[in-house]
Amino acid sequence: MKLDQYNIYFLKYKYDIEDSKTIKNKKTNINHDYDKLFFNLLNVAKYPELDMFYNRHKEQNIKLKICNILDDYKIKQKTRICEHLSYEKNIDLPVFNTLVMYFNLNVCYVCENIYIKMFYNEFSDNYYILNKDLTIKAVKYEKIQEVIDNNYEIDNIFKPLNALSYYKLDELKEIGIKLKINMKEKMKKIELYEIIIKHLYNMYPLF
Repeated sequence: MKLDQYNIYFLKYKYDIEDSKTIKNKKTNINHDYDKLFFNLLNVAKYPELDMFYNRHKEQNIKLKICNILDDYKIKQKTRICEHLSYEKNIDLPVFNTLVMYFNLNVCYVCENIYIKMFYNEFSDNYYILNKDLTIKAVKYEKIQEVIDNNYEIDNIFKPLNALSYYKLDELKEIGIKLKINMKEKMKKIELYEIIIKHLYNMYPLF
């Protein structure tokens, strides 16, 4: 029998053992295309429709469903909030604040030396901190109190700083001290105001 006739008795190549050096890593099909902040909030709220098949399409259906319910709520800038939730790819902080209210949670946004309280459940002992990287972490109230005692509060989520005419120079200096801004000994009101507002917007999340 000739050599080329032996090959019919050989195991087919698909049964051969591969050299470990040539084995390629299989690609994982993990979905990273979703609104991270919205997803993290749903996770904290234990939203029932979260599963391994979560994607942009499913996410948008959830957003529209919530938006329809919010239509019956009395909330500030409701039109703007619902339009953003319905049409924008990712939610921003005002929308997040509204959803925290919707889910009846207590969340505090913290970035360096500013914080924004979003507390909507006085009967709950569960508190969370939202960081600028969009992660949400469960904390004890003692941690929240520490943040409040040592940082500057933004009390208007839609407008972190009022117009220039609202403040006196001394008031701006007090804000600058709370924000730990390096200030010159003599500064004009407009100059100090511009430094403060730039500092705030660097920490204020524009997702």
